[in-house]
Amino acid sequence: MKSDKKALIISKATPAELSNQQKTFNKLTAQIESLQKEIVSEEANLNDALLMYHETIKPLLTERANLMFEFAMSIDSASNRFKQIAKRKKLIEMVIIGLCERAFMDIIPNAEQEAFYNAWARISYKEETTRQENVGKKMIADQMKMMFDIELDVEKMGNNEEELMKYLFGFREEFLEKSNQNSGAKPNRKKTKKQIEREAMQKAEAELKDKSVRSVYISLAKLLHPDTASNELERAEKEETMKKVTAAYDNKDLVALLMLETEWVHNQSDHISLLSEDKLKIYINVLKEQVRELQAQKELLMHHPRYSEMGNFVYDLKEKKHANRLKKILRTNIESYKIQIKDLSSEALSAKDFDLKLHIYAEEFNYEDDDDLVNSILKDLMRR
Repeated sequence: MKSDKKALIISKATPAELSNQQKTFNKLTAQIESLQKEIVSEEANLNDALLMYHETIKPLLTERANLMFEFAMSIDSASNRFKQIAKRKKLIEMVIIGLCERAFMDIIPNAEQEAFYNAWARISYKEETTRQENVGKKMIADQMKMMFDIELDVEKMGNNEEELMKYLFGFREEFLEKSNQNSGAKPNRKKTKKQIEREAMQKAEAELKDKSVRSVYISLAKLLHPDTASNELERAEKEETMKKVTAAYDNKDLVALLMLETEWVHNQSDHISLLSEDKLKIYINVLKEQVRELQAQKELLMHHPRYSEMGNFVYDLKEKKHANRLKKILRTNIESYKIQIKDLSSEALSAKDFDLKLHIYAEEFNYEDDDDLVNSILKDLMRR
């Protein structure tokens, strides 16, 4: 079996002997190798964070959300005990609805919880959820159309955040392309002669790059054809390597292709030093594109649908000290709700005490109107 080679690099006796093109080639291949390692490391960190979320954070969020409902029900029960508090109905409604809607961010209510919410809310849980989803989808679609001229189908955005993120992630390439086009572009202006000539030159260079990279792929494909193998062991090795070649070509990974070419075609690492300056120029342009794609991949990684359920917690869970602080905060919240529920169910609770507590609770949910609450939730969705 062939062994893995060292990093792809053009070397001479002294760095001073390298041309500017060769130095640029080395710089880009080193940057690509570094980015690839960073992506692997970042993905491992995110997977660890997701595991921690499922094992420790999600159970705490679920427990806290259920306690929010229990707390809301305790407020309802206490308000029935003190008839003189009836005049505070609007205040009670605001606190109960606020608690329920905050709980909805972490759990889907069971039948009892949904019925409780519906008894207090002006719009049922299902109607309000549908309304918020439609408003959020329409907002996202309008922004994508306005900023990047990308048409989104609201009907295909799914029924939950994970489905929505998966749908939006499918437009990643188009988004990046339009984003690059928009940076510095002047819309609605007729192209100048120089712009047309420059675009024609860019198109010709792109075709040359594709042809050049494809030539590496074809040379490897010929060499690695199973029929050229002398025995079953070599055939299996070539088939396995060809999978890597195809994957590298599909991903426009020039570094991987050149590494494989070095290993299988030339059998020495210094053959790249013999490439002409024109050939190096073409390869450098391909490598620059690969750097941009890897940088974008790294930026978008934490927004991948598989991590969407962690929401904003992903930033905390990637660092142990922040994760521990988050767990401590959630446990403190849980204990606080337990104490408040116990206080509300106490026989010693007076109408005056309940009225005072009610005003304190209301401070947390002092929204001017329902639209403010919806906007708050939508902003949270957009941040995620």
